[in-house]
Amino acid sequence: MKPVASRASSLWMVRRLADAWGMAVLVIEHDMNFVMSICDRITVIDFGKFVCEGTSAVVRKHPAAIAAYLGEDSHDAEEFEQKVAPR
Repeated sequence: MKPVASRASSLWMVRRLADAWGMAVLVIEHDMNFVMSICDRITVIDFGKFVCEGTSAVVRKHPAAIAAYLGEDSHDAEEFEQKVAPR
């Protein structure tokens, strides 16, 4: 796992490139706090099967996404997103 400072730098670099160049970026990551703080749209796949797709607000409320990646305390991802990558 990357150090926190390096992950934060990666987050901002990817977000800036996507915004500045109007480009799509495919991020494959299991750290949902990271994903929700950087991505406009998220596709959740669990063991090769499609679970759901949408904004972080949609994914955060989807029961299968919660069970697979977020756990019972899914509001932590929302709190992290607001602190790390406010838009």
